[in-house]
Amino acid sequence: MLLITVLCGAQLAVAGTFWYENIVHNGISPTIPNGHNWTVFRNVKDFGAKGDGTADDTAAIQAAISTGDSTGLRDSPQFGSTGQPAMVYFPSGTYLIKSTIRSAVGTVLMGDPTDRPTIKAASNFTGQYLVIGRGQRFAGLVGFYYGVKNLALDSTAVPTRSVTLLEWSVSQNNILSNVKFNMTPGAAGHVGIAMPQICSSLIMNDLEFYGGGIGVLVTSTQYHLKDLFFDGVQTAVRLARMIQGTGQGLRFNNCKVGIDATGGGAGMFSLIDSTAANTTTVVLADHVSADDTSSGSLVLQNIIVDSTVAATLQTANETILTGSILPNTTYTRGSIYNPNFTRTTGISLNTTRPSALTNPSGIYHTVKPPTYADTALSSVINVKTHPLYPVFGDGKTDDTVSLQAIITSSPDKLLYFPHGIYILTSTLHIPPSARLIGEAWTQISARGSYFADPLNPKPLLRVGNPGDIGVAQLSDFILTVADILPGAVLVEVNMKGRKPGDVGFFNTHFRVGGARGSTLHRKCRTPDGCLAARLMVHLRETSSSYWENSWGWTADHDLDPEGPGEVGLGDGEGETYPATGGGWLIESREGTWVLGSGPEHNVLYQMNIHNARNVFIGLQQGETAYWQGKGNTLLAPEPWGEYLLPSDPDFGWCAPDDATCRMGLYQRISNSTDISIYSSGFWNFVAGPKREMCTSDCQDNAVLYEKNSRLFVYGLSTINNKNLVIERTGGEDTATVAASRAENTGAGHDGFSNAIVAAYLRQSGAVGSELDGGNDNPAQDQPAPDPEIPTLLTDEGMRPTSQPDQDEPRAVAGSDERQISPLSVCPATEPDPVSRVPTPAVEPDIEAQLLPPLRGRGRPENSQAGAASNTKGLEEQRREQEAKELTTRLNQLRQAYREDRWFIFKIPPFAKGNWKRLDSFQAQIDQALLEITLDNLRPQSATTYSDNLMAPRGNIWILDGAQLLCAWDLGLISSLPDVSEADISDKSKGDWITKLFAVIQVLWMWAQIVKRETDHLTVAQLEVMTAAFAACSAITYIMYLFKPKDVGTRFHIKAAKNPTIKDMMEMARCGPSSIYF
Repeated sequence: MLLITVLCGAQLAVAGTFWYENIVHNGISPTIPNGHNWTVFRNVKDFGAKGDGTADDTAAIQAAISTGDSTGLRDSPQFGSTGQPAMVYFPSGTYLIKSTIRSAVGTVLMGDPTDRPTIKAASNFTGQYLVIGRGQRFAGLVGFYYGVKNLALDSTAVPTRSVTLLEWSVSQNNILSNVKFNMTPGAAGHVGIAMPQICSSLIMNDLEFYGGGIGVLVTSTQYHLKDLFFDGVQTAVRLARMIQGTGQGLRFNNCKVGIDATGGGAGMFSLIDSTAANTTTVVLADHVSADDTSSGSLVLQNIIVDSTVAATLQTANETILTGSILPNTTYTRGSIYNPNFTRTTGISLNTTRPSALTNPSGIYHTVKPPTYADTALSSVINVKTHPLYPVFGDGKTDDTVSLQAIITSSPDKLLYFPHGIYILTSTLHIPPSARLIGEAWTQISARGSYFADPLNPKPLLRVGNPGDIGVAQLSDFILTVADILPGAVLVEVNMKGRKPGDVGFFNTHFRVGGARGSTLHRKCRTPDGCLAARLMVHLRETSSSYWENSWGWTADHDLDPEGPGEVGLGDGEGETYPATGGGWLIESREGTWVLGSGPEHNVLYQMNIHNARNVFIGLQQGETAYWQGKGNTLLAPEPWGEYLLPSDPDFGWCAPDDATCRMGLYQRISNSTDISIYSSGFWNFVAGPKREMCTSDCQDNAVLYEKNSRLFVYGLSTINNKNLVIERTGGEDTATVAASRAENTGAGHDGFSNAIVAAYLRQSGAVGSELDGGNDNPAQDQPAPDPEIPTLLTDEGMRPTSQPDQDEPRAVAGSDERQISPLSVCPATEPDPVSRVPTPAVEPDIEAQLLPPLRGRGRPENSQAGAASNTKGLEEQRREQEAKELTTRLNQLRQAYREDRWFIFKIPPFAKGNWKRLDSFQAQIDQALLEITLDNLRPQSATTYSDNLMAPRGNIWILDGAQLLCAWDLGLISSLPDVSEADISDKSKGDWITKLFAVIQVLWMWAQIVKRETDHLTVAQLEVMTAAFAACSAITYIMYLFKPKDVGTRFHIKAAKNPTIKDMMEMARCGPSSIYF
């Protein structure tokens, strides 16, 4: 065991302990008097809780939450919203309560993730709620800074009572994650989560619900529900009141109804990547007609059900849909633009998903936020207790140099930032392998002249450099500014990971102004004098990152009282006017996932996707700056007009004096490809410097789309916006109204005018076929299954025939990424993406389904799995048999060459073929790119496809095994090479004799050390280290004993003909995921 530890660096945590429970806790509250003595970490057992399932722990838990300082209890006015942080920690156990527990602002209720503790109602429990997850003074629309995670709530001891386990009337900058709700099966009066006040929330994620009447009772303006599991719940989700929302990765088992959208309160809901089994109805909705308002709109995409599900979509008296809906089909009802406007009661659309954003089954990647539950205490560094580099986090001292030294010198460590405000006066570089975790929203704040130049913006945090690959994660932080800093970019991301979530931001938020700890609290009383920050988030071209739960708030009011006797949020005073340039600027092309985001109140835009590719947005909520609009004379792009970046909108399509046109865009997407957006909620309630309430057309334009391709927008809702979408395709000073409020009016929302578009596809290339009033099954128009999705369908519509094989890959050890396998309704982790070429173990008939469809010799055109062979002609049967033989031969090739073996074959110069002149090559490529669609591509991005298409520029092509088979299918070569393993071994630069000799040398050294140790002779430390490295080398040599080494001889194959454009397109489809030259 000692040897393994030395060689591999293994660290084993003590069983049953969680590092956070045992680390030094020295968080402070820097902005209140005597804040260095404030208690942030509160173990409920230190307040008298037993956690034994017998003792009444109510008073002890409430004391842990409510205890303040000598000036009063928490949730008192003097602390404001940000001055009273608390991590109320529950060690493993069962905590019995007899009355309701109420949280307070700034509180996170957190359990031990290694063994989630349970808060359980006693049999004599009194109260409507087990836990009220927000404070008394700050709730609903002003309910910020609350958290519940790593806990279980249990009401099974009161089966006959009506009780709600969690009252969750909160808005942004909150976290509800990794919580189990355990209710009595069949208890109709038990509700998991309810939100009775008006809320404006972003996301709840990774929750489990067992038993009860309702899992989640939604009454929030918007929500993203991600990876929720329901078992035995009568109604999993009840949409009582919501304008815009998405359910992603919902799993229904043994439920009566999955989504109940009846009663007129559901404006727009998208259900994607979800499963149902032993469930009567997946979605229960109101009946709609083409003459109704746009409320009740739906998008259903990739919903896999088993044979027990009676209806996929049901109204009160009618079954609308049955069976499964696959990823390349989208059922939509409501307003659709494709390209023209139509109001439909049901339509099936043939749509695509960017393969760079999905797993091999076509499911969008999701990641469970890391808890670091398996991290050993010895692998965690408290940045405030480092022996060499002093860090203060007091909101005054410059911590830049010490923090950079700690981060740089601590690769692969988890860096814990106790609560405080950490001042940075220059960029903090976050390299690969850095993982940072805060505590109750630890603040990292910019200060100083380094960030003051608007013509030379600089990041507060720089995550990686271009070309970096690895892990970099931030959890539980707020990034902010301590002063007016027009050159500050709060975070810049340059790197990518090896899988989604490696570069990840979880529960990480942005705040500009509105709180103590910053001079903006008193300086920003007019926007023209307060260019507070340049950008919140900049995702550069080389980046690939995953974001979950991120509020980007430029303050419209103050959260804290500035001094004694003053008031803060909730008391009707404290307006502020910072002018941040922009929210999110996304230029990434490698894969970006943003779930539950809320950039608000920025001058130019809230989210700007520019020159980007492969972006997934799961709910973007936003509001414009409150001082913009009617009566405002500082018109966008002012006050940033002289500092615009090339990516910024200049509002040239607006008249110079048009105050309602020159307002910050909620969403701008330009020159981008493969963008998928599910739920956009954009609200405008007040307008102008006087902040007058506005009830209709407060703003002209919500969204600008220009010159995009494969842009899929599902669920776009607005309040008080005249136009939902404008487009620009020509001159810079012109824009066309593409979707207006007048033709998309909803049912109204609290007296405001709202509008809803179910699907905006004018720049997507999607194809739709209306379904006869919405009553038919989309399976009738279902295209052939994607060859990368396992075929589980019969010819009888879209019902699965059987469960997937038990050995179907579902998980990789150590991965938090989720996959919903077909018919899987239990939480499961997902495997690594399949290799570019499947392994040789795949049977030939299955392999044929996984390979891309090819026209021409070797594979029948438009063949589908499951079709009976006796219905085919003799010629088709012969071709199918030939395809199986080719597949078997390809497996043999793969076995011989592995995946890193390449073939080279030579073709005549293009001058002799279809391309008459070499200088016309690019034109031919451009034409091929215009003609191609990605519906039947292998899982590769459009970038990879175009790279594959551009690769063979001359008359020498380098091919892998899959492309070689494609070349044979297309007739580019007349035969496949007959290359045996012996041929490769004969050309190997290293045989088994030399490798065996090296192993013997290593073993001889170890034998000497063992002998000297037994004879009690000294063994030098250098010898032990050398022997350890030698042992690793020996293991490597043994594993590679029979692997050919440096086979440099190429196998040349002469082409039989010149390729056509279609041949080139087919070869690109078969191409590798990356090109090596």
